[in-house]
Amino acid sequence: MVAPKPAVAPCIYQLRIVLRDISPLIWRRLWGRSDVCIADLHAVLQILMDWSDTHLHRFSIHGKDYGIARLGGIAFADDPRQVRLTDFRLHRGERFLYEYDFSDGWVLEIRLEDRLHIPAHREQPFRRNVNTHSGST
Repeated sequence: MVAPKPAVAPCIYQLRIVLRDISPLIWRRLWGRSDVCIADLHAVLQILMDWSDTHLHRFSIHGKDYGIARLGGIAFADDPRQVRLTDFRLHRGERFLYEYDFSDGWVLEIRLEDRLHIPAHREQPFRRNVNTHSGST
């Protein structure tokens, strides 16, 4: 029997999301709760990138793949509704990948920029900042 991980108080993760191998640079900044499940993060990324969620995808985090299984697609060992970002105990500056549409090869590099305290009045789980050209930050 595996011992449960000690509970970690949720915080806000500030994530910088960069679409690899595209010029000009396309990036997003996302603020979201650390206890979000990766199934929900997948849905948010689809919206942020204006994608249609009609292709296979996977997250690669700490050398392991995670995602929502689809008929005829990749099978994953873990239920993406039960796997939360906080489970990975990411450090500032740490990166992981989100791949979408394997035939087109869209790869998002997601970096944890900061951890922020959750204000008591904060209801929304996500907030975004969008930039589609290179520049500072």
